[in-house]
Amino acid sequence: MIKRSSEPSYGARLSTMKELTSQMKHLKARLETAKEQPPQENLSVRCAVVEALEQDNGEKNHIDEEEPMPTFKIQVVLTKNGNVNDIMLTFRSSTFVHVSPQVMLLPTI
Repeated sequence: MIKRSSEPSYGARLSTMKELTSQMKHLKARLETAKEQPPQENLSVRCAVVEALEQDNGEKNHIDEEEPMPTFKIQVVLTKNGNVNDIMLTFRSSTFVHVSPQVMLLPTI
C-alpha cells in the first residue's frame, strides 16, 4: 500500500482518538457532578440604579466636550433561601451593563 504524505500516521490517529476519549470522559464526569448538585431554588436578583454620580474623572462625554461622563451606582440584591447579599457596583456610562431578570439557576460546574 502506498502511503501519501497528507494521510496521518496510525500513531497520530491513535493519539487523537485517545485525546477525544479523555475529553469525553471529563465531560461525562462534569455532567454527573452537575446532576448530583441540587438546583438553587428561591434565588432572586434585583438590580436598581441607586444614583447617577456626576464626577469629573478626566473623561469627557463624546457628544458634549464640556460635560463630564456620569458614573452610575447600581445596587444588586441577591437573595437565596433567606440570605441577602447586598452589593453596590459602580459603572461609567460608557460601560455596557446587561441585566438579566429572573435568574432561576446559576450552574456551578
